[in-house]
Amino acid sequence: MKTTNEHTNRTAASFHPRAAADQAAFAQSTPPSSEGNGTESAQVRQIYESDGIAIGSLPSIEGKKRTTGRAALFIDRLGERLASERATTRLYEGLISKHRAPMPIGIGSDLVELGRLEEICAEEYRHFMLLNEAMVELGGDPTAITPSANIAAVICEGLPKVVQDPRTTFGQCLDAMLVAELADNEGWAVLVTLAAELGHEELAGQFQEAWDNEQEHLATMRELVLSREGP
Repeated sequence: MKTTNEHTNRTAASFHPRAAADQAAFAQSTPPSSEGNGTESAQVRQIYESDGIAIGSLPSIEGKKRTTGRAALFIDRLGERLASERATTRLYEGLISKHRAPMPIGIGSDLVELGRLEEICAEEYRHFMLLNEAMVELGGDPTAITPSANIAAVICEGLPKVVQDPRTTFGQCLDAMLVAELADNEGWAVLVTLAAELGHEELAGQFQEAWDNEQEHLATMRELVLSREGP
């Protein structure tokens, strides 16, 4: 059974000019399978957009007045961070698995000690628990998917596909981790600002500590990405 894909990449058209010309000629000679263009698709989207149905809403609590304004934004962003920290914890669990994998999947794992990755993973989980407690303290539900949590999940849905793919190497997964850490840092910056603005000083301090951790995580991932040799 063939177990390697070396020398099978034929996507570079400039390396095969005759085949590329044949493919271009075939495309020119083949009519579209249907009439029209992207205009019709845009019109359909506009019909749905005119319905005014939002992607999500904050959960309502029976007998309580709905939270609005910046306070609602804070709860929404808490939900986003909570979901993201849970997802990032799982990403690091996947990266740790790659670190333990034999070659060639484990290539690049010598750039960092396993203990450092386990430390970061544990910190991500602690951040998740901090956010879970904060949400309960503020009267929210940590199981609720807020609008920002929904959007963040869609934005980052490609990251676990990279890390969990059995074909990707440890080194290749570092790019996905860098994206996750960049998003995490910006998310914590927003939370720190909102917590301080709304007078939640204790939470703001705890969130700042988490942000400090995340900045260290980001620095680690940047260093690892720059230390890679080869694809």
